[in-house]
Amino acid sequence: MLAWQNWLSARVIRRLQLAAREGNTLGVLFHQRPATHSPSTLQLQLNSAPVTEAGYRNMDVQVLKARGSHRQGRVRIKLPC
Repeated sequence: MLAWQNWLSARVIRRLQLAAREGNTLGVLFHQRPATHSPSTLQLQLNSAPVTEAGYRNMDVQVLKARGSHRQGRVRIKLPC
């Protein structure tokens, strides 16, 4: 499942997580919600930089929240424009 929904309640998001686990499948739900109150398994913050002279754009990705243990930090991804 791949969807973008901003109206789903925390209860519905949790049910989707359980259904994906039970069905042994990947579920990706994009939404905008405060990170501290969301039941999402993984939350990322993306920051895009202006296009460089070489024609690339840097995308900084930071893990805000993840299920289990994880290392917090940032990753810079170099994307062609």
